[in-house]
Amino acid sequence: MTSDDTRMARLFSQVAQGVDPGDRLEELLAEARDRSGRSSRRRLAAVGVVLVVASVLAAFAVARGDSTRTSPQPAAPALPVPSTASDPDATGPGTAVTVYYLSDTPDGPRLFREVRVVDGSPLDGAVRAAAGRDERGRKQYPVDTDYRSVWPPLTTASARLAADGVIEVSLGGDPQRDLRSRGYLPAQEAGLAVEALVRTAQDAAGQRLPVRLLLFDRPTDQILGVSTAEPLDAAPDRGVLADVSLTDPAENLLVDQDEALVVRGLGRTAGGAVTVGLVPVTGDEPVVERTARSEEGGDGLRPFVVTFDLTGIAPGDYDVVARAPDPSGSGLPHTDTRTITVVD
Repeated sequence: MTSDDTRMARLFSQVAQGVDPGDRLEELLAEARDRSGRSSRRRLAAVGVVLVVASVLAAFAVARGDSTRTSPQPAAPALPVPSTASDPDATGPGTAVTVYYLSDTPDGPRLFREVRVVDGSPLDGAVRAAAGRDERGRKQYPVDTDYRSVWPPLTTASARLAADGVIEVSLGGDPQRDLRSRGYLPAQEAGLAVEALVRTAQDAAGQRLPVRLLLFDRPTDQILGVSTAEPLDAAPDRGVLADVSLTDPAENLLVDQDEALVVRGLGRTAGGAVTVGLVPVTGDEPVVERTARSEEGGDGLRPFVVTFDLTGIAPGDYDVVARAPDPSGSGLPHTDTRTITVVD
């Protein structure tokens, strides 16, 4: 990604928070993607920027005149974000929640986490974001342009804690596009979309409660081709979550040169080591690199943290790149990135 691309993506991402690209445009894009096949992560990012450009222009003109259910699993390590577990149905402004999105890895699509701030009920806001909508029902994209929500256009979502101890997530949307079928989605991505919704709801509730998926507030036997006749639990981490996932810093963060940059995330490697580097967006080699060891070993994802002194780092745009070696030995590492700007 070039420096200009990064600045453009940052500007449009901020503007897009208050602009609706238009549901018809989303539907046409989905149909076009169906015809042309899957694109690369960077190509998807470019498409997202194009959509936001169209939205900004339209707004300016107006202003001027086959996944399977698994048995319950232990909770994954909690992200270091404000907890909503005390009352996930409580309403209030500015609550941080963890939302799961898809992105690509050398082993195929996997789930990554992004911390978002939602208004109102944290549980409701979190599942809405996972389905690609904000509190006003407008299309909402992940802040990190490497991530994506693959739910069909016009999909809506709401959630509540039911009296029988399950989380109920009700989905809706365009009656002409049946959410029972996965449509143009590959089976693996359809399964991960449902998994993302389940994990997002469980994290927002603060408990690994079963998740009952409804369609227009009614029971349904499947969603996106995934069986939902019974409440769902999170699948095992391996094969679902990426081997490395950043928590901090946030995408597009401005960092003062005089302040330390703290990088946090979750990783899974044979030796527990994750390499973290600071790479100029106009280059390929890191200007500084550290090896972070996770707190514990084992097969699951474990927290890691590393701190960078930015005193000698020139101001500019950088990618924070976390890299975990491929346990299969293929030589293709799993990575996650955040773009930041170092200022004087």
